[in-house]
Amino acid sequence: MIDPDGQEHRFGAGDIAFFPAGTACTWRITEHIRKVAVVRETIWRPLGFVLKVSKKILRGEPWHLKSNANEPPTESLATDC
Repeated sequence: MIDPDGQEHRFGAGDIAFFPAGTACTWRITEHIRKVAVVRETIWRPLGFVLKVSKKILRGEPWHLKSNANEPPTESLATDC
């Protein structure tokens, strides 16, 4: 890979690279390679929650809200009569 400054970077099997948004570069490929790309953009937190819950519902998985780990456990609601 040649960056805009003309500096060449070489990648081999098992290497991982991070390219920030807007990165421009030139690739020089001398042999067959396989590239895997992951694009991640942050989304509005409430929307992310809705998407996560809806996926679980569609898959038929049980779901529950996570409790705060700093809170003490709540008492049982069952009573002896």
